Amino acid sequence: RFFPKERGIALMQLSQIFPHLSLEERESWCRDGFINFGQFLTEFFGMQKIDELWSECIEIEGENLLKEAIAQEKGVLLMALHQGNWELIPLYAKHAQIKMNATTANFPDSRINDKMLERRQNPWMNIIRRGETGTVSKLLISLKKQEVLILAIDQDTNVPSNWVPFFGIPAKTPLGLAKLAKKSGAPVLSYAFLREPEGKFKLIFEKIDLTPDSTSGEEELFRMNRIFNRHLEQMISREPKQWAWIHRRWRNQPDKKSLMEMEKWEEKI
Repeated sequence: RFFPKERGIALMQLSQIFPHLSLEERESWCRDGFINFGQFLTEFFGMQKIDELWSECIEIEGENLLKEAIAQEKGVLLMALHQGNWELIPLYAKHAQIKMNATTANFPDSRINDKMLERRQNPWMNIIRRGETGTVSKLLISLKKQEVLILAIDQDTNVPSNWVPFFGIPAKTPLGLAKLAKKSGAPVLSYAFLREPEGKFKLIFEKIDLTPDSTSGEEELFRMNRIFNRHLEQMISREPKQWAWIHRRWRNQPDKKSLMEMEKWEEKI
């Protein structure tokens, strides 16, 4: 079998989140996930062809929500997740002529970074690399310029995070999206590029309601990330075989103090 480690991670996480599935069903979902990821890689390195056939292979749902958010002139925060082919968003920005910025991690190999940047960036999509000098300023500037800023929070990464349930399991959840939403007041939407039959895709935009309440400080950030994680759960459950189960989403676990704090705040929601 190919990629035994990644297969083991995917099967373990599928058993945690979907315990009602039989072993045979989890094996089938796992195979479908690897096929999806293989298609993703092929499409990523062949984006020029998708670009040429854009109008023929893309169906868009909820685009009016994005345009309404842009019209508020506060900038827009767009939550991404690693499902379907999330890397097609630069092509959407190009064809819709909407100025966007996306945060990405750096690869240790600079040659890989350059290749990734070449495919991700275009006149309508700017890439902001995490961890580099001035990253936070660039994020805020993009919102002040009333542009769209894309961030993903569905993975366990080495960025400032808090502990929030995700499919009922404590998950280390990045704080960047919540902090920017709180500071800027920009509307928050999500997007997903789901793979459809016959080589087509459906791009879905959805609005995320962050109605203010009486919480503040760390508790408020928990509440916001709880809303984001619940929204992500719904998105993943819609097409679970297209999410990146090979990533160790629950790689880290909270200590006793953090767990008690999370449970206390969870009871209030």
